[in-house]
Amino acid sequence: LEIVRLRGLPPLLRLLKSTVLPLILSSVACIRNISIHPLNELPIIEAGFLHPLIDLLAYNDNEEIQCHAISTLRNLAASSERNKREIVEAGAVEKIKTLLPTVPVQVQSEMTAALAVLALSEELKPRLLGMHVLDVLVGLTASESVDVQGNSAAAIGNLSSKGGNWGFGVSGFHAWEQPSGGIHGYLARFLDESQEVAFQHIAVWTIVQFIDGGGMYHMPWHNAAIIDKRPVASPPSLTDNPFLSSDPELLKKIKKTKDVMDAVQRLALAADSAPQNDMSGEDVEGDMYALARRVMVAAKETAAKGRVW
Repeated sequence: LEIVRLRGLPPLLRLLKSTVLPLILSSVACIRNISIHPLNELPIIEAGFLHPLIDLLAYNDNEEIQCHAISTLRNLAASSERNKREIVEAGAVEKIKTLLPTVPVQVQSEMTAALAVLALSEELKPRLLGMHVLDVLVGLTASESVDVQGNSAAAIGNLSSKGGNWGFGVSGFHAWEQPSGGIHGYLARFLDESQEVAFQHIAVWTIVQFIDGGGMYHMPWHNAAIIDKRPVASPPSLTDNPFLSSDPELLKKIKKTKDVMDAVQRLALAADSAPQNDMSGEDVEGDMYALARRVMVAAKETAAKGRVW
């Protein structure tokens, strides 16, 4: 706060635009630290940092500079819809999408974490899908890096999380099998019983978002790499109807995918035998069981009424 108050941003921006690597590295690390405080977000953007930071995403000579730059953008997007919109309008998403397939794994982790934060914006979700970020994210759920896998899955889930029929179903339908195994492959991998509970949890939560059309709650993702300033998420109500506004074609795809539905059923049956205190939704495993049970119960109810499921 003191650096901003004492007008330290303009000279820092000049250093950021330097051609001397040590100066660039130290200045971008500094602005990353400054960006952690929410009150500094708008002053940083208004001082003209966005385009230089986006340019540094392609600084292939130094991975650390790339990581600091994307982490700063992620922090700036954390608490403001306006900031998210300005970051997208400055061209950050196009740059990230272009670079993601080829940048080092650590940079991929930071970039997918940033996309997960941007995907929380209700206003920007259709725009991000229109940029075909889903195609890139789906492929990265098969990354060798656990962090990249998890951040990519969180971004997909956030993109699908919204009330109303708004178009994710169309994108999800076309990306069901492709690229890289598509959403089907991602869900099947994450729901495998050999996977960590955290990955099974995000997969079943994402299915609920698909069939719900969203409108529940943001993923309480437990990977701190996603965001330095995480909002607290609220658990879903198990009494809500998760099929009020869903995409029928995507629902048909999910229903017909035996390996995915069998995995959800396995978790739902595990919920029946889990101790009651593990079903409270206050822990990841209990929440996972509750979400799986929610899917299966709602599927049976809607099937009985002759609806899509």
